Amino acid sequence: MSLKEKTKNEIKKKFKKIVFKIIKPFIPFLIVIFLIVLAVCTVVDSMFTTEDDMQMAEKLSSEDYEAQYAEWLKDKETTP
Repeated sequence: MSLKEKTKNEIKKKFKKIVFKIIKPFIPFLIVIFLIVLAVCTVVDSMFTTEDDMQMAEKLSSEDYEAQYAEWLKDKETTP
């Protein structure tokens, strides 16, 4: 190993240690923020899923449910 490569490796090691020392105290905060975002996304997703299911249940509860279900499926296919 040449002297140039040894110095590069030592500088990389020192740089990694410094960066890790800077980031280390913030790791718990980042984890908490990530978990909060995940929880909010889950709640919002469940609300919209429930709303779609309720709309389908209302449509199916009427007399002509087969035609309305086919219409609902058609609407679902056309909307992104």
